[in-house]
Amino acid sequence: MCLLQRGEVEYSLRAIPLGGYVAFPDDDPKTSKFPQDDPDLLQNRSIPERALVISAGVIANVIFALAVLFAQVRLATAHGGVGSSCSSSSCTAVFAVWAASAVQQC
Repeated sequence: MCLLQRGEVEYSLRAIPLGGYVAFPDDDPKTSKFPQDDPDLLQNRSIPERALVISAGVIANVIFALAVLFAQVRLATAHGGVGSSCSSSSCTAVFAVWAASAVQQC
């Protein structure tokens, strides 16, 4: 749905935000078009830098889950809380509209 490229890195936001991947150009040194001593390759980075790159996907998923949780709590409290006149279908519709507007801003 939304694609952004900065330098050699491509970022995207998909319609269904489930799953994801990170492609490393040095996964297979035999077919890699980059020299083995390129400082941008993951294998040539320090261990803390590698750990940060590898854990970035997990961190992004946790942030997304927290954002969804806070949005649901905000919607629930805006409609009087649990057990109020807000049926689950109307709350779901409100959340869907909110999510669609957030994606359109990208």
